[in-house]
Amino acid sequence: MPKKRVVHIAPFTPHLCGLYETAREIVSQERKNGYDAFFYDPRPEKADDLADRRVPDWSEDRGVCTVPFDFVKSADIIVSHSGLTEELRKLEIPYIHIAHGRPYSSFMLENTGKTAVYSMYRSINNDPLLKAVVTLWSEYQKHIGMLFDKKPVHTFEAPVNLEHWYPAETSYDFNGQAGDVNVVCSDIWRVDKNPYHVVHGFMEYAKTRQGAKLHMYAVDLKQHGWKCLLGMMKERGILGEVRNYVDNLDHVYRAADVMITPHKIATRTVREAIASGLQVVAGAGNKYTAYTADEEDIESYAGRIQKAHDDLLADGSKCEAINRSTAVKHFDAAKTGNQMCDLIQRTINDR
Repeated sequence: MPKKRVVHIAPFTPHLCGLYETAREIVSQERKNGYDAFFYDPRPEKADDLADRRVPDWSEDRGVCTVPFDFVKSADIIVSHSGLTEELRKLEIPYIHIAHGRPYSSFMLENTGKTAVYSMYRSINNDPLLKAVVTLWSEYQKHIGMLFDKKPVHTFEAPVNLEHWYPAETSYDFNGQAGDVNVVCSDIWRVDKNPYHVVHGFMEYAKTRQGAKLHMYAVDLKQHGWKCLLGMMKERGILGEVRNYVDNLDHVYRAADVMITPHKIATRTVREAIASGLQVVAGAGNKYTAYTADEEDIESYAGRIQKAHDDLLADGSKCEAINRSTAVKHFDAAKTGNQMCDLIQRTINDR
């Protein structure tokens, strides 16, 4: 019997996008399970910005590759990660949609006039070719269920490649800007949530912790208010490395003492950091770390940074083991990939 062919629709952007990395981990597991699984990059071949252009057909990345449009026609099922173009819809192939975005973020993208995600979701809710929807966060199952009230909504735990993200020694020194205590923040700055409050929490913490430095990644310095805020930290000697997109965050997480984030869910950065054994301080309600606080209560948040670092100093091996075991229990990409394979097979069988 020939292998079942699955084509995933998502921009092919290695090391640059959490959506892609998550999709790649799922595709990789599908291939291990015997499915003929590939990517199709739906972006245009020509665009003003090179970053918005689709990659050449048959581009490869860590065991997965892209296919041309004509190849998509032979798929038994499509998995949509970023939505389907009209050209793809006309193929009339059944599909599953994975809702990667946080619902409020998706809402705000439309509310601010950027991308009409909510309207697109409501539209495909009536599409007979859409057979199921997946969310990667149980916290948002009801939100997604309200949007897709005519489709089955499945909740899988968000994955991370545990063979890539793991604790290890590193000589990384934050480009020569390491401090005595190295705190990192690597969240993409989204319309629904950004590091503003937790940066202030760090600044409060740094008042009493001499030698602490904050290293920031995925920073868009075109946002002028951030230039001012980062400048304040630089004046005080508590700002370390500041970069936009990087592809070596594994070294960053292994070199750091603590990561700070406002998120209450297992975002990509939370999963990668915890899998790397790193101490994570997160927004109140995050169930994957013991160190949480209301991000707007900067004194409480600073206190949790202090506690996370104190525990690290007291028994770093224990902290690392707890964090790693949390990742193994909740973020195993093989488990999520297997869940997707089961859903794909049931969907194909129901045709």
